[in-house]
Amino acid sequence: TFPQSGPCDANPLDVLQSARDEGPDARRLFHDHFRQLHTDLQDPDSPFDKLPISAENLCNPRFEPSFEPLSKLFEIHILYYIRRQDEWVASAWKQWGVKGGVTLLQFCQRDLTGPVPYPSYLSVVDRWEPLSESVHVRPLHPSVLHKGDIVSDFAHAIGVDKSGCQDVHVANKTM
Repeated sequence: TFPQSGPCDANPLDVLQSARDEGPDARRLFHDHFRQLHTDLQDPDSPFDKLPISAENLCNPRFEPSFEPLSKLFEIHILYYIRRQDEWVASAWKQWGVKGGVTLLQFCQRDLTGPVPYPSYLSVVDRWEPLSESVHVRPLHPSVLHKGDIVSDFAHAIGVDKSGCQDVHVANKTM
């Protein structure tokens, strides 16, 4: 977890967002925090050997430069879950378009025909591949996920026991 007080206090997603958007000082705090985590992981008494980061917004443009210096400290492996495009459109519209009063047609015209049409799975892979040891793209579908769910699949893929993980309620379902 990120500290609840001090220079890096925040929700981890906020720390990632500020490293991307708020300039050199925010990136320095972000890097300092991860350098400390790296030092902690090197301790022979540390029970941890992995530092998983799970954040949907890392697929958005301009996050990867914040990780470039960290790629010299950590072996970065990307596990990228993607939805079928039609499922992505329905889910994204419910999450963002409906709140903004945008019809499904307007949402599709704006987001699917804009300068960077969404979803843009290949561009995400292209941006992260140079920083990582591996990129694994996984369909977000129960038929191909380990034990049929994303938490089990993620735990299995990174080699951790899922028994310590809490099951999560799926709130962002498609139609």
